[in-house]
Amino acid sequence: KLDGGPRGATIQFHNEKFESPGGLVAFLEDQRGLAKIKDNKLVIRRDWRRTSDKIKGAFTIAKELAAIVAKEIKQNR
Repeated sequence: KLDGGPRGATIQFHNEKFESPGGLVAFLEDQRGLAKIKDNKLVIRRDWRRTSDKIKGAFTIAKELAAIVAKEIKQNR
């Protein structure tokens, strides 16, 4: 579940589990303090003032996280 707002996004994973914990840690480190885990949710801080910015930003985050999982699945085949 992904909720976007003017100050960023909150992402709750299916069954509260992310398929690539190492990839998630790398993602968090890459965000340099703009993302954290809170209450089993990924919280990402951004300054999205326009609706179009929220949509683009949420799509970009979802795409990045999906790529991390796809890479993990590909490596484990």
